[in-house]
Amino acid sequence: MKTTAMKIPLLYLLALLFGAPTGIGAQVDIEIEADPIAYAFNGFSLHAAKIFGSVRANVGTFGIDVPGAYHGNDGWSSTMRGAGVKVDYLGSSLDGFFVGVEGGYMRNTYTLAAGGEAAERNIIGVGVRGGYRLPLGRSGLYVAPWLGVGYNFDGDDVEVSGEKFDRRPITVFPTVHLGWRF
Repeated sequence: MKTTAMKIPLLYLLALLFGAPTGIGAQVDIEIEADPIAYAFNGFSLHAAKIFGSVRANVGTFGIDVPGAYHGNDGWSSTMRGAGVKVDYLGSSLDGFFVGVEGGYMRNTYTLAAGGEAAERNIIGVGVRGGYRLPLGRSGLYVAPWLGVGYNFDGDDVEVSGEKFDRRPITVFPTVHLGWRF
């Protein structure tokens, strides 16, 4: 029963995002995009979005082996896997500047290099983001560099074998997405 109850909100969200009527004369576009930086760091990224006039709703999944220079904890490795939702205001054009909000769930693993012991955390995060969408010709392809600032709940430090991984509850996340609007 609990599993079914959890699936209903997800199914409702997907139906709302990809199957909801948009009204007469409303512009509707669907997009698929990915973050090539995630793939460069042994991860993955796939997002699907629907545009309703000047609002873009996006659901996606992602993962990355977090670079040590980013997390700043010597002697540790960290991986992140998760899913999220983003809603952006695009203004009067599908291209150009945008601002939005985002929320997501992440399963992070923190591994101490000495001994290989690990700890995992389930994290809920919320944030704001802004960026710029630049079309690549008339093919529907685009590039979208953006910057997110978020707050991660359960921001406590992680401890394994007496060693501490210093977690920051506030994160700054710069990236670039490549996408296709069809």
